[in-house]
Amino acid sequence: MKYYPNPVENILYLSSEENISKVSVYDTAGKLVLVKRFNSKSVSLDICKLTAGDYSVKIEGKSKTKEFKIIKK
Repeated sequence: MKYYPNPVENILYLSSEENISKVSVYDTAGKLVLVKRFNSKSVSLDICKLTAGDYSVKIEGKSKTKEFKIIKK
């Protein structure tokens, strides 16, 4: 699974070898602030409404899950 850019301003691009089914974004306190469902190998996630700061992103596919940190400008 790949993601870019980081740091991100408005749109986070995600790609995977298998379909991405769900993307969840959590703030530094662990609170779920955004969740979107997809059924595609590449998606764009609009995070422009989130405030600047650090976030954790969880990408879920059929057989894989990946978590990583991003910085929102």
